[in-house]
Amino acid sequence: CYGYGDPHYVSFDGTYFPFQGNCTYVLSRDMTTRAHDYEVLVHNVECHYQQRGTCTKAVTVRHAGHEVTLMNGRVVKVDGAYSHVNYNAPVTTQGMEVRLAGLQLELKIPTLNIIVTFNEINHGFSVQVPVSRYYGRTEGLCGTYMCLKNKVKRLQCLVVTNIDMSMLVLQVVSQKNQAPCHTSHSRDQTSPSPVPPRSSVRSCPPPSRQTVIRGPLFEDCNLLINPDTFVEACIFDVCNSDLDTPEDQACDAIAAYAQMCLMQGICVDWRDDSLCPIHCPAPMEFTECGTGCPATCDDPTAQNCDTTLPGCYCPDGMVLHENQCMAPEECHVCTVCRCSEQASANGEHEVFCETQRCPTAADCPAGYELVMIGGECCGECRQTHCSVQMDGQDQPQLYAVGETWTVEGSCPQEECVCMEQYGRPYTTCSTTTCPDITGCPQEFIAMDENGCCQICQETSHGCSAVLKEGHPQKLKVGICESIVEVNVTECEGRCGSSTSVLFPDDYSQENCNCCKPTKTERRQVDMVCEDFTQVVHEYDVIMECSCEASQCVQWSQP
Repeated sequence: CYGYGDPHYVSFDGTYFPFQGNCTYVLSRDMTTRAHDYEVLVHNVECHYQQRGTCTKAVTVRHAGHEVTLMNGRVVKVDGAYSHVNYNAPVTTQGMEVRLAGLQLELKIPTLNIIVTFNEINHGFSVQVPVSRYYGRTEGLCGTYMCLKNKVKRLQCLVVTNIDMSMLVLQVVSQKNQAPCHTSHSRDQTSPSPVPPRSSVRSCPPPSRQTVIRGPLFEDCNLLINPDTFVEACIFDVCNSDLDTPEDQACDAIAAYAQMCLMQGICVDWRDDSLCPIHCPAPMEFTECGTGCPATCDDPTAQNCDTTLPGCYCPDGMVLHENQCMAPEECHVCTVCRCSEQASANGEHEVFCETQRCPTAADCPAGYELVMIGGECCGECRQTHCSVQMDGQDQPQLYAVGETWTVEGSCPQEECVCMEQYGRPYTTCSTTTCPDITGCPQEFIAMDENGCCQICQETSHGCSAVLKEGHPQKLKVGICESIVEVNVTECEGRCGSSTSVLFPDDYSQENCNCCKPTKTERRQVDMVCEDFTQVVHEYDVIMECSCEASQCVQWSQP
């Protein structure tokens, strides 16, 4: 079942009829007292270019509790959410899949073997349902069992008003905030004829473009498909057009007939610059006989496609990628081929090839760079920096190998460093524990510069050079003693120590500090010995001290 133009319908049994109702109608659904297997609705609105006609602006399909609406501009609405359909990015929902086939949207319900299409170029639509499952079990504009059995009542089944729906097989779908539905006066609702009366069409000379359908271009197709109903539709649309060039309204009927020819395997390239031209975004070109599966970066040959559809296609030698035409070498793809293990009957092995898209520099995340690998067709994104996601920041912070940083807000303070192992950067962090201030006089307790830990400031001032207890006194070295008393100094004071744990290895690191001399002075003193000899002895005097790192030695009670 299909329709097009103003709109003109052809039911499942091949009967043609025009119907200009302005509402949302059931195009087809299964007859049941329970939930429907499927339901196809057409949304008809008044056309700005027709005197009394309407056209289809969208098609809705309901299945398994979900609703998908096919709309103009390659837009679909899936359960209320809008999205665009691209050639290499079909839209799927549970039980339904929508793809772009040439210029039309195609929806499939694989479990029911149902196909629904919508073509905004000629306001066309179609429904295909399997005969084995639904013969005599459908209702709607596409035909019902009752209508097929009683042709006198066909119009009563097909023409719908919102006045008395109880006696009609076809139902109008109610819409919120929608103006009352009405049918065009161009149709006698009581007439048994499936073709509109001539009085409903204003008098006008036969349009010249109707001859295209019966002309040489469609000569082969005329032998297979009777063009009369399409010519009738062509005359109807042209004679009811409000356009300055009403002949343009013939395009919908011609396109519909060309589509029927295509379904019979006859492709007619009938459009040109003067006859219903279609303009594509450069550098795409329109053709009636294009492949329904255009060559893309992911499938540059499109070998497994036997569909022919009109549409906008890339010029020969170019492929489609993200709605842009480009040369195949710009695709960053690799073709990997392998030879079959077993030979065929003629002794030859088959070659199987698979095309894979290579990553580009733009595909690599932050902290990674594209690196080409010797002997490999594609490169890979290899990590070069440590990537750290900081709180309150949208983008991760990158650190080069060897770079250190402090985790903001950490207490005790956490310090991290970017290190490298086996050529891969990784992050390791350590937490500094707060120092032990046991025994520290209260007046020396203060907070560190980060405001996190208490420290004993006495340690930094207590380490200094002091006079050794009992000095000055005479210096004794062996059997010798200085003649005069000398001052001997030493380093005295407390220095802090700490222990930290390195993550992720849970390695404990200890830091010990001792009060050590940092400046000494060499002096001489005269000494007299027990053997009555005199000598000059040199000794060092500690002048300054400070806390210096030292190895931590475990202390035990003697």
